[in-house]
Amino acid sequence: LVGEAIFALTDAFGDSAGDNNNTVFQNRVRLDLQTSFTGKDVLHTRLAMGNGNRFSIGGINNNTSGEGLQTFNLNNNGNDVQLDWLAYYVPIGPAQLYVAATGGIHSDYAATNNPYFEDYDGGNGALSTFASENPIYRIGGGAGGALNINLGKGGGILRPSSLTVGYLGSEPNNPGLGAGVFNGNYAALGQLNFNLGQRFALAATYVHGYHGSGSTLFDAGGLAGSNTITGGNLPIVGTAQANTLSTLNASSSNSYGLSAAIRPSDKFSVSGFISYHDVTGFGANDDYEAWSYGVGVALPDFGKKGNVLGVFAGAEPYSRNRPGFTGSDTPYHVEGFYKYQVNENISITPGVIWLSAPGQNSDNDDAFIGTLRTTFTF
Repeated sequence: LVGEAIFALTDAFGDSAGDNNNTVFQNRVRLDLQTSFTGKDVLHTRLAMGNGNRFSIGGINNNTSGEGLQTFNLNNNGNDVQLDWLAYYVPIGPAQLYVAATGGIHSDYAATNNPYFEDYDGGNGALSTFASENPIYRIGGGAGGALNINLGKGGGILRPSSLTVGYLGSEPNNPGLGAGVFNGNYAALGQLNFNLGQRFALAATYVHGYHGSGSTLFDAGGLAGSNTITGGNLPIVGTAQANTLSTLNASSSNSYGLSAAIRPSDKFSVSGFISYHDVTGFGANDDYEAWSYGVGVALPDFGKKGNVLGVFAGAEPYSRNRPGFTGSDTPYHVEGFYKYQVNENISITPGVIWLSAPGQNSDNDDAFIGTLRTTFTF
């Protein structure tokens, strides 16, 4: 049993954000039963519960935007227990097979190359979902499989060079028309990972997705719950302009991303990403393009072994000049946090997130999110 409990005291500030939000004390718990049958394989049966509602940023309804979303806002189910993730890892020769029955996301099996910020939506990395990983990994999710084939020897935090292919469907258990493993929403990923020892890593990623009417582009297969406005899933990251797909017609997407990390020393790490998303709707005026990019600097063991000082800045997924939407400015995201490792099992992380031009509109007041997060692991 591997457990994690997050206590988070958080609030949003700014002229508009301050008026529309209150200080909240939120929580999220994950209980992961890890079972091995051969000593080399792992079956994950993870239970999760939480109560972290997202903030309303820039006067925008919080069901259509993922701007400033924090990782502990995922699994918001009123603290009801749910099967959050059921997946199996097993080596097959030089490759590793990944099979997810529910709750699978691409970063479960693909190297994200964002050390010290990426904690797989846990409580010991970045505060936000945006700073955690390239948004390209948030397209689709659910059940499916993947294969990771190592191309050379290596290890450590950046993993060996490899080729990764995967497929995840969001509606695999539904036998109805327009659903199932192959006829429902899905996302197929291909990635080449290049490594030079344990100091440099580069990943080139391609994701092809199919999205039924009313879907959300960056929805991680419904990880954040259902969207009461569109009838699809809540966005995990990015603006409403980048996320909202047609409520009348299906869409397909082709996304391209680069992620890189360099560690000149054990005390200094730089990582970053860029992604481009081309969405083709099956109706009039349903086509659009979206972009995202970011770079982070981390100082591990800053002040004490286990501590991490991190700063991340970039643009959450955005799309300009879409019919029916207002706002064509770039929504910048700047985040700073300091994870203080109290002991082996407890960390305390104060941090601040600054969001400029929320909703892609510079007329909207900047928003600031302040958080004090305590994480218990056992």
